[in-house]
Amino acid sequence: MTITKRPILYVDDEEANLRVFKTSFYKDYRILTANSALEGLKILHEKPVELIISDQWMPKMTGFEFLKKAKDIAPDSSRILLSANHDEDIVARAIEEAGLFRHMKKPWERFEMKHSIDMALEVNTLKKGQQDLYREIEHIIDMLYVKDHCLQLSIDMAKQGIWDMKTQTGEVYFSPECYQILEYQPFEFESTYSHWVSMIHRDDQSDAIKQMEQFLDNKIPEFNISYRIGAKSSGYKKILSKGRIVEKTKSGKPLRLTGIMQEIQA
Repeated sequence: MTITKRPILYVDDEEANLRVFKTSFYKDYRILTANSALEGLKILHEKPVELIISDQWMPKMTGFEFLKKAKDIAPDSSRILLSANHDEDIVARAIEEAGLFRHMKKPWERFEMKHSIDMALEVNTLKKGQQDLYREIEHIIDMLYVKDHCLQLSIDMAKQGIWDMKTQTGEVYFSPECYQILEYQPFEFESTYSHWVSMIHRDDQSDAIKQMEQFLDNKIPEFNISYRIGAKSSGYKKILSKGRIVEKTKSGKPLRLTGIMQEIQA
């Protein structure tokens, strides 16, 4: 059976870096390369790309400026910015204006790069499935007779974050929107279930843990709860969190959960 490789565009003005990247990952992905931002934009107009990786410092147009334009051309793609130094101002602007998934330092290591690529592509997969999840959320809201109260949450997509948890390890992926809701930079806090629970207000922790345990034991059909959780600067925020099982073992035990979180405005 032929496996379709997912397309990635790598942009760098140094030919040696393009060769190293292509040699490192051509077996795993369909690699497109460009030695300038302008060439990269041309490729985006001509071919579908799921992930764009760009060096920051290039002639005529920086990586940040390129990724801003790339967002308009390929809004559904994920974007990674590379640079030798971590410029917090540029990274913060890139997250806000270019929808940056992650910043990575050069030179990169193959293991870390592959992990970041796989996570970025996983985000794309999750985004594509969001519409079904939103429809399910609306159905749940109807059944709970709180549609009027929560309709704003369903409509305001920009303020929703996605989370994805591996039950065997407790590792959790949080989308950039999750961090933004809680006033953090991406990856600023530990991305594990246990750490997430520790951030929940102590008066809400037991209910959240109990519902998650019931959900994992298949005693309830879905994870659906609101609770208070600590934000970085503004105290506790009220959060609505919903999730469902997307992968099980052969015996039916949950392996992976995916869901959304959103701030509940007072």
